[in-house]
Amino acid sequence: MPSTTKSSDPASSAAPGIDEPTTPYSVLVVDDDLTLLKVMVRRLERHGCQCDAVDRARKALDLLREKSYEVLVTDLRMPEMSGIELLHAMTDLGVSTVPIVITGDATVTDAVEALKLGAFDFVEKPHGLQRLESTVDRAYRHKQLNHYASAMAESALHWATTFDAVPDLISIVNTHGRLVRVNKSLADRAGIETGAAVGRRLCEVLRCDAALRGVPLEQATAEDLGRVYGEAFGGAFLVSTSPLVTSDGDAIGAVHVARDVTEARNAEIQLREAHEETEALLS
Repeated sequence: MPSTTKSSDPASSAAPGIDEPTTPYSVLVVDDDLTLLKVMVRRLERHGCQCDAVDRARKALDLLREKSYEVLVTDLRMPEMSGIELLHAMTDLGVSTVPIVITGDATVTDAVEALKLGAFDFVEKPHGLQRLESTVDRAYRHKQLNHYASAMAESALHWATTFDAVPDLISIVNTHGRLVRVNKSLADRAGIETGAAVGRRLCEVLRCDAALRGVPLEQATAEDLGRVYGEAFGGAFLVSTSPLVTSDGDAIGAVHVARDVTEARNAEIQLREAHEETEALLS
């Protein structure tokens, strides 16, 4: 029978916040062998798990509809509904419980099908039960890791959406002056796709060599950069630059934010001209 070892399990390398379980987590145990069922529940409860136990897969399915479990431990061969059928039903329900299959006589076909249906590992009867607790712990960490990855992906998507929605022109450069990312506003002004800017120098995108008049981009002042954006896109720009550093204080790049202030500058000029005309009329 196939077996998952700790060294090959991604969940064994914990992500930030994914550590050894320190609080009780819920486990649903299913086996028609009542003696073995009691043994497994006793072991898991001593290990610190909160267990519910049933002797039929249909009973387990009813509980999965009512409650949320972190891990399921199920026998493969049971009357009325098999462990494979239970995994199929769990897939249809869309539950996030991580299943572990215990068996003494499964075929390779059974193993392949169970793995396709999301089985985390197989525990062979009776000797494999010696590693039941560690297998359940790894399954729980596996679920945590998947949740962590989903949350990170959602955060990244939210950040990317916000980044591209900002009307200011934003560029992120590394310490070599190469672009790591630009937002959609800057890409649209430059007439390129956002991905096309990656790896290029900012001056290539903005055609700023002439505007800087020989001053290296890394040494350019905010006034220099404002002139760069103004010559590249027309109008007036207010530019700010913020360094990017690691938690150890090492520089890894910088963020440039350019705001188009053309309308505000024009309004300021018009207001100043109107004020001067009024003074002239009154003098």
